Amino acid sequence: MRSLGPLAGELNRDEMRMLIGRMGGREGMGAARRGIGAANLQVEAALRATPFVPDALMQALSEQRGYRGAIQESGHRALVDLIADMPPERRAALADELAEGRRR
Repeated sequence: MRSLGPLAGELNRDEMRMLIGRMGGREGMGAARRGIGAANLQVEAALRATPFVPDALMQALSEQRGYRGAIQESGHRALVDLIADMPPERRAALADELAEGRRR
């Protein structure tokens, strides 16, 4: 879940499962991925179009950004909710792991 940032990368397997569940499960994430896939096809079509229409490519890229942004926002909300339920010691451990990752 790289799109959620480095903090999500520090979650353990159980926490990651809970995060995915809070984001609507794999089904919900699949729908968003299909949206990104459709936007990717629009980008490809815009690149292949003759004559090339820059505005069509910009629109396709905008749709791509919209899907990615929606997924990221949903993930961030779920991540905050998950972390809010953690004990202070686990939150501190996440902060330590995040700091260690920056030092590498």
